[in-house]
Amino acid sequence: MRFGSLLYSWLGLSTPGSSAPSTSLAVFSSNASSSHHLQTRGVTWNNLGCVTDGPARALTGDYTTSPSMSVEYCQSYCFSSGYLFAGTEFGNECYCGNTVSNGLGVSTSSSSCSVACAGNSGETCGGNSALNLYQASMGSSGSTSKWVSLGCYTDASSRALNAEYADSLSMTMEWCQNYCLSYGYTYAGVEYAEECMCGSSITTGSGQGVLATDGRCNMGCLGNTAEECGGTWAINIWQYQTVTQSSGWTSLGCYVDASNRALNAMYADSLSMTKEWCQNYCLSSGFIYAGVEYAEECMCGNSITTGSGQGVLATDGRCNIGCLGNAGEQCGGTWGINIWVYGDVSTSSSTATTVTTTATSTTSTTTAPSTTTTSSFATPTFAGWTSLGCYVDASNRALNSEYADSLQMTLEICQSYCLSNGYSYAGVEYAEECMCGSSIQTGSGQGVLATDGRCNMGCKGNPTEQCGGTWGINIWKYTGTTSTSPSTATPTPSGGSNPAWVSLGCRVDVSARALSATSTSSSSMTVKTCQNWCASQGYLMAGVENGNECYCGNDFTNNGGGQAASSDCSTPCAGSSTEICGGGWRLSVYTLSTAASVTSVASSTTTTSTTSTTSSSTATPSLTTGLTTNKVVIAHHMVGNTFPYSQSSWAADIALAQSSGIDAFALNYGSDYWEPGQLSSAYAAAVGTGFKLFLSADMTALPGGSDGDAQNLANQVRQFAGHPNQLYYNGGLVFSTFSGETTTFGQGSVQAGWQDVLNKIGVQVTFMPSFFVDPSTFGNYPFVSGAFNWNGGWPSGDSDVTYGTDQQWINGLNGKLYMAAVSPNFFTHYSYKNFLYKNDDNLFATRWEMLIANRNQIAMTEIISWNDYGESHYVGPIEGAMPDGTTWVNGFPHTAWLDMNNYYSFAFKYGFYPTFTNDKVYIYGRPHPAGASACCDGIGQPNGYNWEEDNFYVVVFATSSASLVLSTPPSGSGASPTSGNANPTTVNVNVGINKFSHSLAVGSGMRATLYRNNVQVIDVNPSDYTFISNPQTLNYNVYVAIGSS
Repeated sequence: MRFGSLLYSWLGLSTPGSSAPSTSLAVFSSNASSSHHLQTRGVTWNNLGCVTDGPARALTGDYTTSPSMSVEYCQSYCFSSGYLFAGTEFGNECYCGNTVSNGLGVSTSSSSCSVACAGNSGETCGGNSALNLYQASMGSSGSTSKWVSLGCYTDASSRALNAEYADSLSMTMEWCQNYCLSYGYTYAGVEYAEECMCGSSITTGSGQGVLATDGRCNMGCLGNTAEECGGTWAINIWQYQTVTQSSGWTSLGCYVDASNRALNAMYADSLSMTKEWCQNYCLSSGFIYAGVEYAEECMCGNSITTGSGQGVLATDGRCNIGCLGNAGEQCGGTWGINIWVYGDVSTSSSTATTVTTTATSTTSTTTAPSTTTTSSFATPTFAGWTSLGCYVDASNRALNSEYADSLQMTLEICQSYCLSNGYSYAGVEYAEECMCGSSIQTGSGQGVLATDGRCNMGCKGNPTEQCGGTWGINIWKYTGTTSTSPSTATPTPSGGSNPAWVSLGCRVDVSARALSATSTSSSSMTVKTCQNWCASQGYLMAGVENGNECYCGNDFTNNGGGQAASSDCSTPCAGSSTEICGGGWRLSVYTLSTAASVTSVASSTTTTSTTSTTSSSTATPSLTTGLTTNKVVIAHHMVGNTFPYSQSSWAADIALAQSSGIDAFALNYGSDYWEPGQLSSAYAAAVGTGFKLFLSADMTALPGGSDGDAQNLANQVRQFAGHPNQLYYNGGLVFSTFSGETTTFGQGSVQAGWQDVLNKIGVQVTFMPSFFVDPSTFGNYPFVSGAFNWNGGWPSGDSDVTYGTDQQWINGLNGKLYMAAVSPNFFTHYSYKNFLYKNDDNLFATRWEMLIANRNQIAMTEIISWNDYGESHYVGPIEGAMPDGTTWVNGFPHTAWLDMNNYYSFAFKYGFYPTFTNDKVYIYGRPHPAGASACCDGIGQPNGYNWEEDNFYVVVFATSSASLVLSTPPSGSGASPTSGNANPTTVNVNVGINKFSHSLAVGSGMRATLYRNNVQVIDVNPSDYTFISNPQTLNYNVYVAIGSS
């Protein structure tokens, strides 16, 4: 797991960028003393003094600069990015990390750190090659904090929580809680499905801030319809409260461990490990067993697993190592684990400890000189729900109609999820699984009351609640009355279920209508009236507009339906002044839950390393069906490389792009006489496919000095305004550029010139240019609808890619649309352009995961590129034409990245990673060493060549645990993957996404071989690839290959 995820789980928070917005990065003000002993969200920062830094960097994690830099700014930035060390340097620089690296970070004279902070002249922020270094610790080990629901409250225009506000189409309870906490507020409230409000107390008066008794909190969250996110003038409020933890832990002693692990549900590793660290981490992650091993490792579970030697009490003194974070505490040893259990403990004269075996799904006991431990669970009461007890489950399932899985599972989440999908039975199993049905299914062993205590696991989201066990399901039945509020459906679809209406917020309408199937109007219009009308006509979506109008459909049409600000929908319903029925050309839209059931799920990441091979893995949740999204994935298509294309060539590109998760091409075109014809050919090929296109004017090639140039550009864009495959977003025709930030079209200013172009196009335009400007100056370009950050797709300098420039652009755009860049590679080698960007460390996968984690801030993502061969970042096939002198492309395929893209594109659009159905291995490497010389190359080594490492890189998508052999077989040797002359390294593969690297060897190939249960599953060994020492011409392009099971 990535350390940032560990840190946030430890605090009881969801990982930032999964369920929390990246805007949670906040500058915290402080009245701390000059020692900067700060408290931020329970974090204590310790001043480690002035230390040395250098080009290799003492802190190698994230980095940022700011004219507002202060000690607090840097600490907040690093902590919010998941790092425990923060360092300020040279007044305006901030560096983060989880370790101090590269032999730097050595204490030096305080006089070396004498530069005042750019944002606070009363503080020092390092100096020249010197850091003021700080380390975070977590305060008292005896307490932690958690969010507690206070219920549903009335709200009004004065607001019950009025200190901070946010709005997100991916809103969840966790999103809002993390957002508020990051701004220092302990009260968080969700309202109207997508709104988040924060405060330090609940404000009463003018009708708000009192508990609601009329069921007005009736909307599912837009980001998780199984959660309740308030309603119309109704707010679900939560409070962040401190609770004592350590007193609830009981030591079970030292146990033998083995590779299958005695506690195998969750793992963490920390150089500051203590027993309290591990206990808090496990409990906040939903587990009641915590174990520490080998001084720094923490493992969690809801039972002790035996088998293969592990899980029995040790009698040989193997738990003999002090904790790294407190040498006075015992933290296990070599294959020795100290285990604690949380909760009430009953003692008897018996010496049995309940444990779960790996061999079967039943519960067994093993004798050990210890007390008997049983976890007691209170039976809570929920309005309308009755507990039916613990039932036996089996593969055919006692409740088999609907399924969900969540690392935050509680009884309430499952009950709400089932009821919102129309089911009266809800069952929780194995701590995190929720199953729904209309009755309990018997047969094949399931569906009968269990008498063996198999429901013994705490819920992952609340370990004090009972959430079933291994083949044990706690079942609840709803016997109450379903709300008949405006967000509840009254028609009953086939199958007898009664699904809920879910708000999709305020949407843009167009003259041809965003919901165009049928419509009606009424002087007594309410939300419920419209929902009932649409359902009676057989439609899943209902939209109310202008107070008295109702529109229906099964999907948005005619380029309408783009997200609008919630304040745009402010017209009271004609039949109910307390409800909102859209506005002028604005729809308040609702959909039956079967039409929009996207659930945002946070991925967890684990990182391991060996001497020559590095790896990481990401777990993936299961797939949800019936999805809608307003995210768009685009590929940058260079029309200038399509001279020999026919319409069928375009059709082939479109079909391949669609099958790879791409929704649209940005058609980059220049001044060649034949390019307008190819634009027309592309649009013609797209007809009937649903694939979208839009123009991206290359202003480094197109003229922009006169009014005639403006007219020509506008004419070209307007040509496709009415085409069915033209991309529209937020009701506007999408139009982009490459450059153009200084183009005036003969007007007095850039603003006047571009505004003239937009006026001449003659239709509403969503203008998303790629201007190469300081993002803080976007206020000087009021004519843009948003912007495309072209250079954000690659790292700058000798470092890995970060989200830093993305955040700068988002901040500069101040609420306008943001289009992010993702790219796998960059190398160009012309006499006039000879440089590369660092593409090591699986750049494409890493960048995609970064964007997915921050998808709440991103409207569109553009892949650079489909076919820009001159810069080596193509993901499409090698075809068409190339610029003269391009010698580094042929023989270096990249289409394996397209296959990988399909997976990440899905996660970006829908907010969760789908389950893998087969194993895949992706591999790429350069053809020669970074420092190679070439006999016949007249251009020389590209700028940045010394940043590259002589490794090949591997991404594995794994359906289950396996092992991977990475090797470099001598070319033509026919060596097996494990032959000694192939330099093999074996690494473990976890279910989900795994990333590795392995050193290359001159005269050898690159190979990745996946094994499971000693059987070869995949072998990727490209026979036409050899790593050579003395190329004729320099080539820093890469060979990419794929293998699939």
